[in-house]
Amino acid sequence: MTDQDKLNNLYFRIKNFEFPECEDALYHQVIEELKEGFKIIENGLLVATQNIKHAKSSDNGTNF
Repeated sequence: MTDQDKLNNLYFRIKNFEFPECEDALYHQVIEELKEGFKIIENGLLVATQNIKHAKSSDNGTNF
């Protein structure tokens, strides 16, 4: 498995994570905060992979 495959796998596991439904308001709040955290991680992963792609294309002289 390549590094790119590993990052893709991580991204899809985060994106498709199934959060439990909680009846208790306090647990529900925890789940909502976890969802926000997962969104931040998901966005960070997207930005990081774009930066890697940009850096690799710059190294190859293909980025204009």
